[in-house]
Amino acid sequence: MKSQLAKAVGDILREEVEKRGRVNFRIAGRSMAPLLKPGDVVTVEKIGRKWRLVPGDLLVLAGDDGPIVVHQFVYWSFRDGEAHLRTVGRNSKALDRLWPHGALIGRVTVRERGHKSLRGPAAPLWLASSLFVAMGGVITARLERLLK
Repeated sequence: MKSQLAKAVGDILREEVEKRGRVNFRIAGRSMAPLLKPGDVVTVEKIGRKWRLVPGDLLVLAGDDGPIVVHQFVYWSFRDGEAHLRTVGRNSKALDRLWPHGALIGRVTVRERGHKSLRGPAAPLWLASSLFVAMGGVITARLERLLK
């Protein structure tokens, strides 16, 4: 029942982002603290065809088996001719599972906490975390290739 509800919420969010191009929603979890904390409001924007993901981008994802996740993009992985995303939560010691491209709902472009508003990569915290995630992603991708 819980996963059905999570899937329904993910489907609704996906539809709204597709229809409106941008949607605001409130963060509930702590996986991205202190960058994102419960109660923060994020703006999620639709990703266009020409837009490229950059390591450190905050992505909103929804799989068929769980809740909506906001985690940082690390790198693309191509398996069996299909593109998958690798992401990570700031409070995790390991990378997330591979997400199918279809799980991607959008990209977080604005974070609001109280009366402060920060835009994506222009904020210093986002830049520092992007560099850390990018380096970790490159190392992990190389290790995955070596272990194949």
